Amino acid sequence: MPRSDDDAELARQVAEYRELARRESGREIQVWTSGYMALADSIADAEKYIDYYAIENGDEPHVDAFIAESITRSRVVSPEALIRLKRSLKAGTGGIPLLGEARDIAERLARASRCGIDGVLLVWMDYQNGVRQFNAHVLPLLEAMELRGPRPAAP
Repeated sequence: MPRSDDDAELARQVAEYRELARRESGREIQVWTSGYMALADSIADAEKYIDYYAIENGDEPHVDAFIAESITRSRVVSPEALIRLKRSLKAGTGGIPLLGEARDIAERLARASRCGIDGVLLVWMDYQNGVRQFNAHVLPLLEAMELRGPRPAAP
């Protein structure tokens, strides 16, 4: 789970995971994360949608229990970080926010790649519609950016 939206911090975190794997097991690893996606006409519209389902209608008791059981036992979390963490968990498993127009989302994925992230597990509130939108609008941009190979032709 990314500790911050800051690219330099994400790159440090990825490097730490890779170094830990080398030191503890002598292995090279891939580093993946999750990303919750809201494709909208603007980042502000996407944020409103996230606020609607994650803040106004989010499962606060579940997130509190998850944090109490797993996060706060392992490290001290500042009050500011806890607020960001709770929102991120309710929005979609605590991953990278992928919000806005298709080009905003493609650029955020490109930034994650430049930080050393090898792959992103995508999460949507409306899964079927989200996959359709991603395939139609974001995937072609990722192919143009050479972050993704072209889709094979249908048989």
